[in-house]
Amino acid sequence: WIYRPDNLPKTTPVPMILCMSSGGDDPMTFFHRMADQAGFVLVSCSFSGNSAGGSWNNGDPTIDGFEDMDYATAVIGRVTQSDNCNDAFMCGLSKGGHMAYAYACARPDKLKAACSVDEFMGLASNIPTAPVPILAIHGTADTAVPYTMGKDSADAWRTLDGLLNATAITTYEASPLLPGKVTQA
Repeated sequence: WIYRPDNLPKTTPVPMILCMSSGGDDPMTFFHRMADQAGFVLVSCSFSGNSAGGSWNNGDPTIDGFEDMDYATAVIGRVTQSDNCNDAFMCGLSKGGHMAYAYACARPDKLKAACSVDEFMGLASNIPTAPVPILAIHGTADTAVPYTMGKDSADAWRTLDGLLNATAITTYEASPLLPGKVTQA
């Protein structure tokens, strides 16, 4: 599904953000508002209909195949042409976050950046092959995906991007639910 803000002319190339479905709630309403404000094309991608059944096929593509990688590449190509887009970004929550990581590993030349929320990547099956800017969002109290798994995934990217030895800058953000308990590094 493609959402292009009404006030966004097709005469100038604009970025696209692929939002990879997590299999749960779809955050598209929030992203519609962001697309309206920031001026990008939003593409909602779903794994329904793939051979894996209930999830993205995002393990080791040399073993599991490239079905969903090829799907995402075809979507990027189609939207680039149909909506005059120039840069592709990919984000996802949970299973969609794993797909964002896996795609960035397998096809780094297709993305400007990727974002994974509340997920990890298989460190033995998803191997980064070229530097890609990554935004990793994860909570330390997550019981489904331990924080250390998310940190290990982020560290794999930091290593490839040449940032493993960079000193982290930590700030404390205001949080209405947990004041002083939210950090950004």
